[in-house]
Amino acid sequence: MEAPQKNQPNPNNSKKALATKLLLEAATEFAVIIGLPLYGFIKLGKYLDSRYDQRFFTILGILLALFISGYAIYKRIITIKKLLK
Repeated sequence: MEAPQKNQPNPNNSKKALATKLLLEAATEFAVIIGLPLYGFIKLGKYLDSRYDQRFFTILGILLALFISGYAIYKRIITIKKLLK
């Protein structure tokens, strides 16, 4: 049995490397996808809470940010699945 030569790329290694790269990118994207809307809507909710003397705008902002983030993550996962096939 011959050992694979170093000059020839192993298709399993390249697919594994691609999968690893996509997962690391996805983890970073998910942090941004969750973090930015959450931060923005919390800030907006606190501003509206103080302006209108209410307490539900921040909670509403959090729920809205989580819904938007969840949908964006779902769409990104579908894209990653298509790339890995």
